[in-house]
Amino acid sequence: MRTIGTLPSLRVSRNPLVSFGFLVAVMYAAYQVAQAILANDLTGLGFVAVLGLGGAVFIAVLNDWRRGL
Repeated sequence: MRTIGTLPSLRVSRNPLVSFGFLVAVMYAAYQVAQAILANDLTGLGFVAVLGLGGAVFIAVLNDWRRGL
């Protein structure tokens, strides 16, 4: 069982180029979400949220299928 002191690191990679690429991708995604909010496209954001949640569940099942199911 994990305690609060042993949370995983949020660091993506030791390579600064990969970290920079991840930062750019997150900033682009935030920009696109902001544009969708300004355009009042909440249906599209809902689909993206459901897709993200489904992806998170899929990864959880792949990591440990006993816990995932």
